Amino acid sequence: MLLYVIKQWKEKKITVMLLILGFLVGNQVLSVGTSVAVENVKMLEDQTSGNPDQQLEISVNQEEGAALKKEDWLAYCDKLTEYGEVQLLSLEPVSTSGKEQTCTIVPVNFKQEESWHVPLLQGRYFHKSEIQDTKGQIILGKNIAEKNQVETGSDFRIGDHTYEVIGICGRENRPTQWDDVAYMPWKDYWDTAGKNTEINEMNLILKNGKSRFLEDIEKQKEQLQKQGMILAYQEIQGVEKDSVGNSILLTIIASGLVFLIAIINLSNLMIYWMMERKKDLAVFKAMGAGNHYIVKNILAEVMAMIFISAVIAILIQWGINRWAGGWLAENDIYTTIGTANVIAGLACTALCGVLAALVPAKFAMRVETAECLKE
Repeated sequence: MLLYVIKQWKEKKITVMLLILGFLVGNQVLSVGTSVAVENVKMLEDQTSGNPDQQLEISVNQEEGAALKKEDWLAYCDKLTEYGEVQLLSLEPVSTSGKEQTCTIVPVNFKQEESWHVPLLQGRYFHKSEIQDTKGQIILGKNIAEKNQVETGSDFRIGDHTYEVIGICGRENRPTQWDDVAYMPWKDYWDTAGKNTEINEMNLILKNGKSRFLEDIEKQKEQLQKQGMILAYQEIQGVEKDSVGNSILLTIIASGLVFLIAIINLSNLMIYWMMERKKDLAVFKAMGAGNHYIVKNILAEVMAMIFISAVIAILIQWGINRWAGGWLAENDIYTTIGTANVIAGLACTALCGVLAALVPAKFAMRVETAECLKE
């Protein structure tokens, strides 16, 4: 049967190409729609740096007349890691020896690795064991990395200290809030670049554990007040999830409908495709092939066409993203290809392949052997 199908495809090139082209249009819209939906989800997370329902902005100030040491401030930050990851945001920019004149450092402290961290273009995030080590590691924002022409594995100098770049953060196709920031493990920072940094106040982000923190808030305020510290917090405002979610859902539905409409419009061409093979189907039936066998092979042919069109669609999108991705991103059109594109393509290929095969399969089952062989 395989040799027969190959022969038919060679003899009926135009018909087969038109069918693949029709499926290609639907697959292309579906793939781009998937990319847009995925990018919208990422943008939603990026705007709040993860889940806003679990985060808090925490500020710690010094009471007038209190004599606090740096160790007092750092000890409280260590206690906060019992709830989740802590990031210090109130540091002044520091000078670097590269082309980037200054760099804002965000020290990171945690005991358990969180499910969400800054998106990485290269490399990896810090491991739990590295937070209290002094290995000299750093994650750079993509603008800093580009201006200083560094990548993962390179050395990056801040003041008198050199650090190994283990990651570069940001998004490939658009600017983000992390592009001009450098992240360092907590102990690494205070033992090197932050060794002489004075602390009079702290603005922190608690990345997780908001509910547990709020349960202990009064107790913490009382303890800090005894030390001469004033604790305050502010909840992080999330974006309007309903409107964004509806936009994503509409994008997915619209893309799927275009694919389905493309298949419906191809139904007449599929009937013509079957009519050209009417006698062949009659011969198969005369030789003992049942409807089940014929329908199974028709389904396999249609699935092959849709699969080929899906692969071509992804390759076309890959080419567009490579050569015009930057320009498209500037106009809020995102064509990045990821795992979701492949999964959506395969899932719709399987589902729509069955639907698309119904028309030719129904025609094939109605073929009368005796009538066709007389013609």
